[in-house]
Amino acid sequence: MKTPLIATIGLLGILLTGCGQSGSNQSSTESSSSSRSSTKVATSSNAQKVPLTMTDAVNKMKSENSDAKLTGIELKNDAGGFVYEINSVTATKELETKINAKSGKVTSNDSEQLENDDKAEAKADGFDISDILSVNAAVKKARNADAKGTLIEYNLEKADIGNLIYELKFDTGDVNKEIGIDATSGKVTQQLQTDD
Repeated sequence: MKTPLIATIGLLGILLTGCGQSGSNQSSTESSSSSRSSTKVATSSNAQKVPLTMTDAVNKMKSENSDAKLTGIELKNDAGGFVYEINSVTATKELETKINAKSGKVTSNDSEQLENDDKAEAKADGFDISDILSVNAAVKKARNADAKGTLIEYNLEKADIGNLIYELKFDTGDVNKEIGIDATSGKVTQQLQTDD
């Protein structure tokens, strides 16, 4: 009578141990899967999904350089994270401010004296972003012009003819494509082409 009872207890112990390991493996697999998905989110290369908007980045730059006039804004993936590079000018200086697009922290704020003959040109290159298309609206215009893939960076500055232009770069999986969109009218200024 004792032998069948001991055998039953032993068999029950083996079954419970097997179930515990299976649950442990499942938990480990879920944890590993969860870790992979959170890593994927953290290393997202979609420039439309950065936490800090272009307007917020410009406001942050202006809080440190209140008299500065914008001359260029670029959002790019720099060493694994998105960074705004904002170029601006004051009456006497040319500034370059870098802002982490995730944390909103100003990572550098460099300045250089403007040469006398550059002051008029720098002032003419200045612009304001209050009455322009948002980045998302510019991307929508680009999509209507057959742009596909993920937006990986963009640039906003005045063209030679004085128009404010978004240059949008998309990763299609095979190649990078670039398109120009007028920031005021939404018209395509540069047809979609492969970025060299």
